Amino acid sequence: MSKEKTLLGVASSPNPQDIVVKDHHFDRLIARMESSAIAVRSYYVSVEVYAIDVEVYAIDAEAYGGIVEVYATVVEVCSAISEVHAAVVELDNAVVEVCNMAIVLLRALISFGGKQISRWFGTDSMFDYCMSDELRLTARQ
Repeated sequence: MSKEKTLLGVASSPNPQDIVVKDHHFDRLIARMESSAIAVRSYYVSVEVYAIDVEVYAIDAEAYGGIVEVYATVVEVCSAISEVHAAVVELDNAVVEVCNMAIVLLRALISFGGKQISRWFGTDSMFDYCMSDELRLTARQ
């Protein structure tokens, strides 16, 4: 067997059975290559996991987008309800004003001749009732 080393750290021999690994250089090189391959595989798995995470985050973002759209719709509905409520309040105020004007008109009619009419019908208390604040409070309710 020759003492010369080849690039792989083995003795050169014409017979393949006579090849001997010296100083375990070849074993160490293979071990490093295997560990590097394992590291590459683990990095590849990590990249796949990160890709799955990105997909999950994208799905979450879409879900949150849907939630934001639902929230915006709820806000729009609440705004519409608020507008309807404001319109009802305005209508209520208008009804109260109409009732107040009717009371003023009724008082004016009673003042200018209603007392005489109420006496014809025998209802003197109607004059007192219409001039009182009870009628105004009843109209507001």
